[in-house]
Amino acid sequence: MPKGAKYGGRKKGTPNRTTAATRERIASEADPIGFMIQIMKGEPVDGERPSLDQRAHAARWLGAKLIPDAKEAPIDFHMAELSSPTDALNALSRLAQALGGGLILPSDARAITHSITGYLKAYETTDIEARLSALEQPSIS
Repeated sequence: MPKGAKYGGRKKGTPNRTTAATRERIASEADPIGFMIQIMKGEPVDGERPSLDQRAHAARWLGAKLIPDAKEAPIDFHMAELSSPTDALNALSRLAQALGGGLILPSDARAITHSITGYLKAYETTDIEARLSALEQPSIS
């Protein structure tokens, strides 16, 4: 057996018995959303009323579950298929216009720019590889 090798045990991602039992109990007996709603409304929990801070925390937690994070929303920016650096330049130009016109957020513009930059790097690498291959081919005279 190679040094440092580990055989047997649980598969990666499989919880241990205690964690599995805890999750099963929570799933069968607990109502975390109902509990947070109860706190948010200021209803007594175990005989005590929740503080204003606890109620605000519950409201924020529930709001985060109901309203998706804006950073994860799809970006409404349509661009033509990129097949050359000129296409990428045109897309960046349209992106700058959309950003300047207030049609997209700066964070969205960064995400799109990152994608276009990735395309340009891949294009450049492929182009250099093709040029090197052409230079390495023996010339027949």
